[in-house]
Amino acid sequence: MREALLTVKNLKTAFQVKGGEVQAVRGISFQLNRGEILGLVGESGSGKSVACFSLLRVLPENGGLTSGGIALAGQELTALSEAQMRRIRGKEISMIFQDPMTSLSPLMTVGRQIEEAYRQYHPSSSPREARLEALELLRRVHIPDPLLRYRAYPHELSGGMRQRVMIA
Repeated sequence: MREALLTVKNLKTAFQVKGGEVQAVRGISFQLNRGEILGLVGESGSGKSVACFSLLRVLPENGGLTSGGIALAGQELTALSEAQMRRIRGKEISMIFQDPMTSLSPLMTVGRQIEEAYRQYHPSSSPREARLEALELLRRVHIPDPLLRYRAYPHELSGGMRQRVMIA
């Protein structure tokens, strides 16, 4: 039997607007086991992104979970404080957007952006350690010539490379 990595049960998300409440996610449930891939498919505006933002608990102020559960490796995320969620986001669970250019800064090199993310979770690491880790992460996602790409800006990479940078 495979171990459940992510279990979502009857998740509901709503937004408070001038006219009242808008239900954006209405009872989504699924289980994702280790080694599996899950795709969310639906029309534009059907709630796919809101469902993912709900899993990460990064909804705008007027939005929130109204019911349901989210368990990551057995840990119930809906019971965690914001500080606890910050320690998990990016390290244990994250979201890779379809268009990485909306997430990557055009003013910073790819390497610097990866280093910045790494240092968030390893604040005591030295600049050298962060640089070596950034290069290793680029290698692990099969970026050709990692040192060259480390020094590049996002617009200098192909769309596929930018996606892999976001995974790194």
